[in-house]
Amino acid sequence: MSNVYSTNSPKYNLHLKWNDTRKEAYLYEKLQNQKVQCGLCPRKCVIQSNSVGFCKVRKNINGKLYAQSYGKAAHVTVEKIETEALFNYAPGAQILSLGNFGCNLDCDYCQNWMYSQFQYTKPEYIHEYTTQSIVEITLKNNVKILSWTYNDPAVWFEFVIDTAREAKKYGIKSLFKSAFFLSRDAVIQLCD
Repeated sequence: MSNVYSTNSPKYNLHLKWNDTRKEAYLYEKLQNQKVQCGLCPRKCVIQSNSVGFCKVRKNINGKLYAQSYGKAAHVTVEKIETEALFNYAPGAQILSLGNFGCNLDCDYCQNWMYSQFQYTKPEYIHEYTTQSIVEITLKNNVKILSWTYNDPAVWFEFVIDTAREAKKYGIKSLFKSAFFLSRDAVIQLCD
């Protein structure tokens, strides 16, 4: 069952103001009347033109779906792998933890709600990065693991994939800390 999403009027409205067309979404289908159906997660949002899906970061702009979160981060921090509740894989290793905003879930107990619920994210918390700048940070800090974390990285899909591919060239691994509320196609692409 599909839900049709149009835009509400949240507090900060960033998802309404952004019209970032630099990264077309990987998983979606074009429909009639400039609508699109997102294929990233089981919600399969049908999104009207100039509106966003449930996650608030995948936007239909003139009949094409774009990843508004591409290259934008709320947190990028070097820390120890144990902060990710991993104790048996690479003990003591430094990781680069990367956090985004938006989410395809809406958990009442979310500890990072001001990022996961994008309508509450303040503009000053958002910073721009490229796939190469993330790799450069890891190399500069002798980090061998990227940790996609804080909010669920599922909605940062395109940036995660592009950055992980670039990082892999340098022997840098990716840790995807997620509830895995993803479509089968998304899981296949992510694992590749």
